[in-house]
Amino acid sequence: KSPEEVGMDPELLRQASEYTNNSTASESLLVIKDGYLVFEKYYKNGSQNQEKHAWSVTKSFTSTLIGIAIDRGYISGTDEMLSDLLPEYYNDSSICLNDVLTMSTGTSWNDYSDWKAMTDSGDWIRNVAQKSQVANPGEVFNYNTGNSHILSHIIAEKTLNTPLGFAQENLFNKIGISIGEWNTDPVGIQAGGHGLHINSRQMAKLGYLYLNKGFWDGEQIISEDWIERSTTDYFRMNDGERGYGYHWWIIKNRYGDLVHFIAAGYGGQYIFVTPELDLVIV
Repeated sequence: KSPEEVGMDPELLRQASEYTNNSTASESLLVIKDGYLVFEKYYKNGSQNQEKHAWSVTKSFTSTLIGIAIDRGYISGTDEMLSDLLPEYYNDSSICLNDVLTMSTGTSWNDYSDWKAMTDSGDWIRNVAQKSQVANPGEVFNYNTGNSHILSHIIAEKTLNTPLGFAQENLFNKIGISIGEWNTDPVGIQAGGHGLHINSRQMAKLGYLYLNKGFWDGEQIISEDWIERSTTDYFRMNDGERGYGYHWWIIKNRYGDLVHFIAAGYGGQYIFVTPELDLVIV
């Protein structure tokens, strides 16, 4: 349908397109309204089938896989302890899965220098597990890509499959996502916090799945309960506008009373979902 047919102002879309074209990094703009792709344009070197490194948008895909693993019974719930999920690395830890999902493990972490040290190491999970405890689990938010990779290893350990294999069977194949690459750590486990190479239409499908509370083409791919919990605001940032769920950002008060949840990656990679407007923007 055209933007006008779904009640969108084409002039505002033109302005958004101009803004995207003038930005240094963005190469595409997609708008899905009321279930219809009403705007799609590519800029600079972008194209419909071009797969780009989505960076931290990967995190939202990884947390989705954790939810599916819980739905399928591979993991009992978010209160499971890392000492039970990954005993080889966390045998005496008081951190639970919920702390990992909400970036509140309380371990020391700088998401540039420590991420680089992790990816330069021969054992990413051991590198993360050896970080010192500087706060009680569940009390302090600290953005930590190491936490996201913990999730990948939990998926591998509990499902006896790689995150990619589990994703293809339980998510990608069901909603029509094909990816070009998903970078792995030295032992062959896909990176939980980065490394997914995907095109803009494929990114939009994850947003649309969340917009529709986990339901896709007659099948509940992921439980509605998980969608709601993933997009619940557990921690607020100092700006009063941004919050954090299960590897999704929650934006409130910036654009009136609307609530948006966002998968966000380095370099201008975004999936915006606004349920009240039946809207997904990539």
